Amino acid sequence: MVKQAASLAMKKNRLKEKLFLAEGLNPVEEANKAVNIERIFLDESKAISLENDTRMKPILRANSDKVYILTDNVFRKITTTENSQGIIAVCTLPDYIIPVEELENWQPKGDLVVVLENISDPGNCGTITRISRGMGAGEVIFSGDSADPYGPKVIRASAGVALKTLISQCRLTDEVLMSLRERGYKIIASDADGSVSLGDYTFPEKTALVLGGEARGISPSTRLFADELVSIPIADDVESFNVALSAAIFLYEYKKQKS
Repeated sequence: MVKQAASLAMKKNRLKEKLFLAEGLNPVEEANKAVNIERIFLDESKAISLENDTRMKPILRANSDKVYILTDNVFRKITTTENSQGIIAVCTLPDYIIPVEELENWQPKGDLVVVLENISDPGNCGTITRISRGMGAGEVIFSGDSADPYGPKVIRASAGVALKTLISQCRLTDEVLMSLRERGYKIIASDADGSVSLGDYTFPEKTALVLGGEARGISPSTRLFADELVSIPIADDVESFNVALSAAIFLYEYKKQKS
């Protein structure tokens, strides 16, 4: 079981085993609400405090037959962080990957869909997923070469919010955007060179917000396909914002307009 859990740090093993890791208090708490927990590992040096923790106590009791206490050395074989909180849940992996041939029957959720295009940093992906959920997005789509939404770092960066967020993944951004447009969504892309300033922009009723990768932003094909390229007004001596910060600004403005 320890070897299997350790292997889940890699996407190919998560897909093969149909399992993923939720590590830390918030992710385990959200996992307990949203997915099936297969087993829980505790670091023995923190086991007593976890068993008495007000949030973890009912979860550990409800899953008592699935809890395993490991020595520090063995626990470190599974943990993916240097400062672990001493609890890791092995959970059933949701069916989140959309094959291109199934996009025809796909029905996105909500009036706001956030598309992450080629955002490879798991921390950014997790943070944006958390912000998207908080600002009312119905679905978050990981496209292109974006990080795996069920990787440990994404789950941790989202503080477990990813586990209660509708997430889909499809490699071909163009096909995803075409499908969204066919369903009435306007494609709005965040772009530093966009002709419309966010402060002057009114979001449409059904919005698909595309956020591009850390280094290059949105792809050339997305730039051509988008209904609107929208920029954030910033000082002349500041080149750009981190993609997660840009997402926060865009989504706050969307929430403010729709409230």
